[in-house]
Amino acid sequence: MIMNKNLMKKIFFVLFIFSFLFLINLKVSFADFDIKKWRHEKEIKIGGEISYQTYTLFPFDEEVFRNANPNLSDIRIIANGKEEIPYKLLVEKEYYVREFHPGKILNLSFIPGEYQFFIADLGETGILHNQIKILITSVNFRREVIVEGSNDQENWFVLNDKGHIYDYSPPKFEFKQRNTNVDYPESTYRYLKVTIMSKEEEPLEVTGAEIYRQAIIAARKISYPTHIVNQGIDEEHRTSFIILDLGNSGLPSNSLQIKTTDTNFSREVALEGSNDNQNWRVIEYRDVIFSFSTPKFTGSKLIIDYSESNFRYLKLTIFNKDDKPINITSASISGILRKVLFKYDPSKNYKLYYGNPNARYPEYDIEALFPYLEIKDLPQVYLEPQINNPLFEEILPPPPPFTERYSWLLIVVLAIIAFILLWLVVRLILATKKSQLRR
Repeated sequence: MIMNKNLMKKIFFVLFIFSFLFLINLKVSFADFDIKKWRHEKEIKIGGEISYQTYTLFPFDEEVFRNANPNLSDIRIIANGKEEIPYKLLVEKEYYVREFHPGKILNLSFIPGEYQFFIADLGETGILHNQIKILITSVNFRREVIVEGSNDQENWFVLNDKGHIYDYSPPKFEFKQRNTNVDYPESTYRYLKVTIMSKEEEPLEVTGAEIYRQAIIAARKISYPTHIVNQGIDEEHRTSFIILDLGNSGLPSNSLQIKTTDTNFSREVALEGSNDNQNWRVIEYRDVIFSFSTPKFTGSKLIIDYSESNFRYLKLTIFNKDDKPINITSASISGILRKVLFKYDPSKNYKLYYGNPNARYPEYDIEALFPYLEIKDLPQVYLEPQINNPLFEEILPPPPPFTERYSWLLIVVLAIIAFILLWLVVRLILATKKSQLRR
């Protein structure tokens, strides 16, 4: 039994050594803020006089997006050079209220070669509304629309004489673009007269109308300096393209707007993103841009909205088919604004730190508290220009773990340990059998 105990001790010792070889390869990181590890800083300044503690907001600027981690995990707010301040990252959202009011269609008719019109009756006066949606079964059209309002169907007042509706439904493709809404200033008229200019085209198949009151608070955006770094034509595929450079990856964008001197065109487009200008990923598979200025129709759509991305390069491909490529003179890219909420104490000085690729996203109690905070009309603070943190110390990457530098040695050691372990187990089995025979 004494021998068995000694063997068991040896086995446990070998297993301990075996485990230790793996543990020395683990990297341990600490979450505490160390000012020497953050490359950039910005002073946080209050816009006015605040003499009491309160929550406040400030938006990120382009410098933060360009130099912080793409997921903003390295953002830290520090008070008086040492106290880490909890914060909540907010993303601007579009808020809107849309109230539906049914409209009864009256006098739907048309004058061949000129226009068609109808009257929508809300049933009573005093109802607030500012948009009409025309229900149309026709496809592939573009028309100008005039909307007028009245309470007696005798005296009509123009609400919008430059509205336009369109439908783009290519027969060979699954996607389509459609907009049959016409906006106008907020009104209380009972009757709306809608005139759809047809010119020499066939009247649209109008089946009804829906009337809405909508109040939209658009999400604020930030525009980024954008440069066209390449333009070209692919004659084989009958396409042209432009490549845009934002200067850095990490900038959250979701909208591309082009400018062109050309008119009277309609083209399908596709959008791709890349961080190295070589390997591309599809962002928007199909969209459409157009611009028309004719006696029958005037309107344009030169903005491509897409799911948010943070690629440095964007490639817009335009499907020209057999038409002449359009001349794009410039382009701009924008993204949704990010803001930071934190509790401000006028007795303290605050700085924003960022630029630590090894920082993890912090977790604060303010995340749970946020739903119970009133953030409307909070005082605003702003960021000073970026400076380099004078206390920052460049940390050279640690050498690869011992087991990576000498991987062959690890294999040899593990093989020896496995052999010794097997030998000890065999000895233990033999010793146990011998002990049983003696009994």
